[in-house]
Amino acid sequence: MIIVFGDGTVEETATEYVYRFSKTKLKQEAPFDSIKQTKSYLLPCTFAEMIRGDVILRYEKESHLLSFSRIQQENEAIKRKVVSRLVHLFQTHQETMLLPIPDNIFYTKKGEVKLMYQAMDHMPVTGFNRNDRLTHTKRLLAFAFSNESFEACMLQSVEMRNEFLQHIYQSTTWEALQELVKEPEETEEKQKKRKRNWSFAPFSFPLSTKLCVALLTLWVSCNLYVITKDSIQPATVNAKQDEQSEKQKKHIQMLEQEKTKLQKKMQDKESEIKEIVGQLKIVIEENKKLQQKQATVPPAQ
Repeated sequence: MIIVFGDGTVEETATEYVYRFSKTKLKQEAPFDSIKQTKSYLLPCTFAEMIRGDVILRYEKESHLLSFSRIQQENEAIKRKVVSRLVHLFQTHQETMLLPIPDNIFYTKKGEVKLMYQAMDHMPVTGFNRNDRLTHTKRLLAFAFSNESFEACMLQSVEMRNEFLQHIYQSTTWEALQELVKEPEETEEKQKKRKRNWSFAPFSFPLSTKLCVALLTLWVSCNLYVITKDSIQPATVNAKQDEQSEKQKKHIQMLEQEKTKLQKKMQDKESEIKEIVGQLKIVIEENKKLQQKQATVPPAQ
């Protein structure tokens, strides 16, 4: 089976994946030695060479791994395990570009995650901004927790019917994203910790202690009442004026901040749309080439 993948095509056989793209996609011709280095989070690359006009990369297929393209079929607990690990990998390994598409990601139901193609500096990831890994990761998460196609997630045309998807797209840090997708076990532990903290609530104190606190509060209230009403009225009026003035200042500051955020979002959205259009053009072009190539192959005798 051959599919459009990245800047070329991937052929899946019984034992391996073969990624092929034109050498014209390279920024410069350089050795592929680092691609073949063994890393725990990558499929083993057994071959990386330039043959005629193409770059050919061969990856060993691991039968126990599932394609991330089927992650939507899993239950939420498995999804959280997998995407939590995925977020960690994209955050941690930023020395190269891990191609952020479902067909490049593999997982197990226990939460193990591996990727296939990693692009060194001279290798292509056309249409994907190397400096915006967070946005790419959010699209993968939106794909996992929705029933939409990955293309729809790239265009951010996913209908935000639940708060969880909204929070994914609104996350601005890796930490916020990781907090969102924490495994259920971690969430339960957090709840237990909160309950332990509540064991020190005021109602756990002895009755005698609470009675002393109540009497002390009453005594303070009675002594404060000796201040005359006339003496505190001017101070009260001034305090209210100061409070209102402070509220107005805060409101103005808040409006300015919202204006700045909105301007930045519009700029980001414009550049993101340009990037996505570029990605879709590449996919369409590669698909046309693949169809033309398959049309010219003579039928088997």
